[in-house]
Amino acid sequence: MKNILILSLSRHDDVNTSATFELAREFSGSNRVLIVEHPYTWTELLRGLTGKKGWIRLIATLSSRPLIRFKSRVRVMVPPAVFPTNFLSFGTWYGRLSRRNHRAVAKCVNSWLLKEKWKHYYYINSYNYHFPDLNKYMAGQCLKHVYHCVDPIVKPYTVKHGIRNQERAVENADLVISTAPQLQHKWNSVKPSFTVLNGVNHHHFNSPRKCVPAVRSLGKKLIGYFGAIERRINYEMLIATFKTNPDWTLVMAGPVQDEYVPAEIREMPNVHFIGKYTYDELPSLIYSVDVAMIPFKIEEAAGCIYPLKLYEYMSTGKPVVSTLFNSDLLIPIADKVHIAKSADKLNVAIENALNEKDNEKQLRRKSFAAMNTWEHRAKIFLNYLNK
Repeated sequence: MKNILILSLSRHDDVNTSATFELAREFSGSNRVLIVEHPYTWTELLRGLTGKKGWIRLIATLSSRPLIRFKSRVRVMVPPAVFPTNFLSFGTWYGRLSRRNHRAVAKCVNSWLLKEKWKHYYYINSYNYHFPDLNKYMAGQCLKHVYHCVDPIVKPYTVKHGIRNQERAVENADLVISTAPQLQHKWNSVKPSFTVLNGVNHHHFNSPRKCVPAVRSLGKKLIGYFGAIERRINYEMLIATFKTNPDWTLVMAGPVQDEYVPAEIREMPNVHFIGKYTYDELPSLIYSVDVAMIPFKIEEAAGCIYPLKLYEYMSTGKPVVSTLFNSDLLIPIADKVHIAKSADKLNVAIENALNEKDNEKQLRRKSFAAMNTWEHRAKIFLNYLNK
């Protein structure tokens, strides 16, 4: 049995899951696992005091002992609040506050390591490039240090310090494990680099579900997208497609980043934004539509994306339409997914998906998803830890 300490960029009181949490849950079956989630900044803390999440962070900040919560067998540490640094230019003040933040989080972690007598552990920095040097402040002996790269850094906010910090995090690690081949190739010349693709909780999505009446009533031919509604979606393609086909209804479910969403698509009568959902609600929402879609932009950064939703869609058996945002991922499964290689092909792909009568194709999707579970991914990940 191993001790596995994971520094996560994700926070774990949210309604959705993440690759980090799913792997941790699988690790915890035969190992002792602790997730240290990304701390609130003081700014986030003050803004969040009107809700439960903010008060939990305040308690964690004021407490003399680490605040530990349990989520599906996994222990999650809520660290104290830290100083905001992203607004600063790289230089003396950024360096000072960053080091102070590192020490604050490490102090909390070290207190727990001492209490639990974790003298040896494996350390995984799961895409938390904000804390590239945390391992240098932690007590005990780190047996192996992994940087887990799960996405390209492309947004202006994260690019400012993220690219430099991520390079430092990789430099500190013994090996890099990425969620897509293109991410792995980036680090091949720097550190031992491997790929462990994202997976799915197949049983969660394959179990029989009832449709959600409020969604089903939105139209007769429903095409659904489920996930963050943000930068990577090709809105121009969606506007053109659903203007041309007014009898099709697009359901957009998930948190909305308003700055990326054109006003035109919000005003279309056959496009509906239905808001956030929980992980437990997601399978029923997918079952409520006729076609599940991934309408990502076809761009260089998209080749590094390996979305969780692909296997989640396939586990339900629903027809899946996707733009060719990642050819390494999609071309090998072209017999299971309707692929639109360009904007003008999206109409054809959706039409084919709506008219799909091939039960064998549905079974192929379910079978393929069942071979790509988080349990399988966790075994591969642990093998790299053991080498």
